[in-house]
Amino acid sequence: MMLCDILIKYIMKYGRTQPIRWQDLQEPFEKEDNTKLNNYKALKNKYDAMRKDYNLWKSLKHGETGLGWIESTKQLNCSDEWWDKKTKDCIRCIDGTHIMACIPETQQLRYIGRKGIPTFNVMATCDFDMCFTFASLGWEGSAHDTRVFLHAINTPAMNFPKPPEGKYYLVDKGYPDRNGYTVPYSKTRYHQSQFAHEPPNNMQENFNRSHSSLRSYIEMSFGILKGQWKILNRMPKFNVQTQIDVITATFALHNYIRGNSEEATLFDFVEQHPNCVPHDGLCDVRGSDTSNEDFYGGSNNMKQIRNDIVALIWNDRRR
Repeated sequence: MMLCDILIKYIMKYGRTQPIRWQDLQEPFEKEDNTKLNNYKALKNKYDAMRKDYNLWKSLKHGETGLGWIESTKQLNCSDEWWDKKTKDCIRCIDGTHIMACIPETQQLRYIGRKGIPTFNVMATCDFDMCFTFASLGWEGSAHDTRVFLHAINTPAMNFPKPPEGKYYLVDKGYPDRNGYTVPYSKTRYHQSQFAHEPPNNMQENFNRSHSSLRSYIEMSFGILKGQWKILNRMPKFNVQTQIDVITATFALHNYIRGNSEEATLFDFVEQHPNCVPHDGLCDVRGSDTSNEDFYGGSNNMKQIRNDIVALIWNDRRR
């Protein structure tokens, strides 16, 4: 809270448009905290850690979960059990996106999937600070999302950051229901726009709305990535490996900008407008079956975890 108070005073003095000079905050912080920092970067690191929790808190506060807000104490009206389940066990989001590929005409067939043009099918994970923590690159556009996902989590050489016991990723219905990966309820309202005029009518819809709200961080991350790097929307005539290297570089630069720049306007925009997800620019031109329930079965353990979360959210909502 001390750092927050100092930042508020700084912004009130210099305005939101000016980049924060962390070296100017070191002395006030040391004076208030009666401590000595090795360098001003320690403040920036502390701020980055707080920002991840803030983004998650903000997503919950703005009504996506249906929980009450206690104005007098500035707190969410929910149980400690629910809060721990929501913020500690859910660690990251997973999703896929298609990035344009420049492929010779004789080799294009396997790169053309539901987008109708040659693309790479990319799967990535991100945290709630919109930083990518893993990316699987290079798959042809015709590859099914499930194939890309299973290859990533089952191939040791990929070094996929598997969720620790009791933790889980948020994934959409296009992925298998496996231990450590929580999918929404199928054949149930899910996207935020579907709740714009009618709130959830049951526990499953309420869960899906929360799931969609939190999983939007990966969609926002992809939108920022493509908005920041126009080369991803018109790939030059490089060889395939060089194109993959270019994509890899943009992911790395995305994270670097997020962690080091104070003028990342696209990040600022989506944080200030959490319901406005940047469009990735590629639309499906053919139908695709995104449900894997009948083909891959499901995890009874994850279904039970999901049902427990559903009950917690719904019970707190009805208080």
